[in-house]
Amino acid sequence: MYSKKDLFNLVSTKYLRIQFYRKFDHVKCFRALKEEKYAARRSILPVLQAEEDERFVREWHKYLAYEAEVMKDVPGWKVGESVYNSGRWVPPASAISIRICAASCMFVTFWWRCFFGLQVMAMVFHGRACDEGNDDGEIRGGLKVDKD
Repeated sequence: MYSKKDLFNLVSTKYLRIQFYRKFDHVKCFRALKEEKYAARRSILPVLQAEEDERFVREWHKYLAYEAEVMKDVPGWKVGESVYNSGRWVPPASAISIRICAASCMFVTFWWRCFFGLQVMAMVFHGRACDEGNDDGEIRGGLKVDKD
């Protein structure tokens, strides 16, 4: 009938076929779930973009008022005019803030607009951790931080 080698090859081939079927069946399922997630994101994208545009216009008007107040004594200054000679308009960064954590490490937080106009936050570690026993708020590199 069948030799042991033939039975082993038959069983192992059948086992591999079943495993490949299960694997690619899961891949199809995950692909469908991923497509559903992306479709949901694409459907709410216009709402998020409208909210971001509204926020940007509010902040831009605040910035223009601040610029007019600060530069009122400078002759020839035009509020809202670009200081660069490029004809291309680039939206300014939303916010740049520097925070000092409790362990006296300095983190720089950048907010910028990604391709879809959503806010993306990236925290970049800047500096090194100080000694644990240093309670006077001094950071390596000579920066001094007031304790609250």
